[in-house]
Amino acid sequence: MMTGITGLFDTSDFPPRWTCGTWTPLHGWVHIVADAAIWGAYTMIPAVLAYFILKRRDVPFPRIFWLFCLFILSCGTNHLMESAIFWWPAYRFAALLKVLTAIASWGTVLALIPTVPKALSLPGLAKINSDLTREIKERRRIEAAQRAGESQLRAIFDHASDAIITVGERGDITAFNRAAERLFGYEASAILGKSIWGLLGPGDGNAPAEAWWKQLQGAGAPAQDGRLTATGWRRDGHAVPVELSVGDFEILSAKHYVAILRDVRERKRAEDRFRIAVEAAPSATVMTDAKGRILLINAQTEAMFGYRRDELLGNLVETLVPRRFRDAHPQFRGAFFADPHARPMGAGRDLYGLRKDGHEIPVEIGLNPINTDEGLVVLASIVDITERKRAEASLQSAHDELLRRNEEMEQFTYTVSHDLKSPLVNLEGFAAFLARDVESGRTDRIVEFTGHITHAVGKMRETIDALLEISRAGRVSSDAKPVHLRRLVDDWVAAHTGMIARAGANVHVAPESLVIQFDPQRLHEVFDNLLTNALKYGCPSPGGRIEVGWERGDGEIRVFVRDHGPGIAPRYHKRIFELFQRLHRQPEGTGVGLSLVKRVVEHHRGRVWVESDEGRGACFWFSLPAELEIPAKSEVG
Repeated sequence: MMTGITGLFDTSDFPPRWTCGTWTPLHGWVHIVADAAIWGAYTMIPAVLAYFILKRRDVPFPRIFWLFCLFILSCGTNHLMESAIFWWPAYRFAALLKVLTAIASWGTVLALIPTVPKALSLPGLAKINSDLTREIKERRRIEAAQRAGESQLRAIFDHASDAIITVGERGDITAFNRAAERLFGYEASAILGKSIWGLLGPGDGNAPAEAWWKQLQGAGAPAQDGRLTATGWRRDGHAVPVELSVGDFEILSAKHYVAILRDVRERKRAEDRFRIAVEAAPSATVMTDAKGRILLINAQTEAMFGYRRDELLGNLVETLVPRRFRDAHPQFRGAFFADPHARPMGAGRDLYGLRKDGHEIPVEIGLNPINTDEGLVVLASIVDITERKRAEASLQSAHDELLRRNEEMEQFTYTVSHDLKSPLVNLEGFAAFLARDVESGRTDRIVEFTGHITHAVGKMRETIDALLEISRAGRVSSDAKPVHLRRLVDDWVAAHTGMIARAGANVHVAPESLVIQFDPQRLHEVFDNLLTNALKYGCPSPGGRIEVGWERGDGEIRVFVRDHGPGIAPRYHKRIFELFQRLHRQPEGTGVGLSLVKRVVEHHRGRVWVESDEGRGACFWFSLPAELEIPAKSEVG
């Protein structure tokens, strides 16, 4: 291998060109200088082409350019070798160079042939110049339009009613319009280049603005829709509330921000006046949006429902609605927002609010729609009508009592005309008989007639006592004391042992302790009438059983006296509680016992009823408010 390479440079077989033929110095040096000059040019040409190709990445057909560089460089090397042969006859190496030059030449030819059609398809210089001229005109038109747009934007920027400030990536102010000058009291020339935080910070109201700004800067996040409030600082040191919108944009790959600020002092004053008016309203006031979220409440709302302000704001208004109405409430709310106009809520329906402690209160609600920047909201005025309802109930109770008294007066009239008149007629008749017998000297019927007179007087006294007892039952008792129900019944049983024994009955009392605040005399009358009736009518045969017990539920205490006698047909269940009504034919009794029980119980906000049917015994019930019960640990007596 080395022998082959060194053989290329072996000159022993050839003489230098100066020694071949007759060379004159002029002729020889002309050849030498010309070949050297050609070599120099052929070397510089590819060097320039290579520089051009490396600098212009968009040159068409770069491979052809590189092949031309190789071809020209190889041709120049051959000319250099021709001038060297005059002294150095390396003809073998010169032959190799010519072979390489031939290869480079034909490689260029072969690459050039398919390139020619492509090159011919390229636009000519005239077309390029025409396209370039047209492109220049279009660019000038666009630049003119841009200048006009910029002029228009500048006019909008300067004459906008809202303050507009553009800020660089580091927070330096780059543009400041006239509205911003008026808002902050600075001239644009004095504020450009200063930090935006000289206008918006520090201040308690600027935490949202700072967070938003840092989000845009740190994450490179796109501008967000929406607005926030912040505190601006004027040149004179006064604070001014502003509404702020922030966005970002890029200029030459540099991040910039634009802030649009609106002076909201007047709106704040109006809102403050509105809040003061709402806060001073004598009724509870609640503002909600279309989704039912509570936006505003006043102190009366806190007092009425027992919630703190922060416990309600942002929550659904259904928090204040009793659970049994909550499912239907969103439908009513949607109907109002579909047709918003001032009106009372729930016309024809009783409305109730739910306090935090779980108690329901009757309310009256007025609805007023208000259009705001955030959309339609409703302002609800809520009035607690508990006292009104109580007064209405009291009035209704008084009305019912008056009707009952009228009915009792009619019954009283009947009693006077019948139950009192009948004994009087008997008394009058037997007194006449007695007077006639005495006048005639007859004495055998005096005892009989005086007996009839005594019986008639007794019936009159019994009827009069019953009427007095009924009148006393309707009076408000001021002698309420803790009464132990089991002891009260046990005392009654002990006092009526003989009566119970004659009836052959057994009285069973619930073992559970129950103590209530009540007038002992009135409660004794209630049990006396119920137990006496049970003995008289519920134990027709020996072995009868009477049960006394009580239970709690639904906010009341329920007491019962049950017998296993003949029972009472359902059609008589209401009649037996009416004054002077008797279902049995026995001569004893005035028909006022159950009426007295009813009056005493209802006077203490309770109720009385009977559960019975013919042949199935009777169970008499009366209920009283659970609040009358005294807890076992508080028992007295």
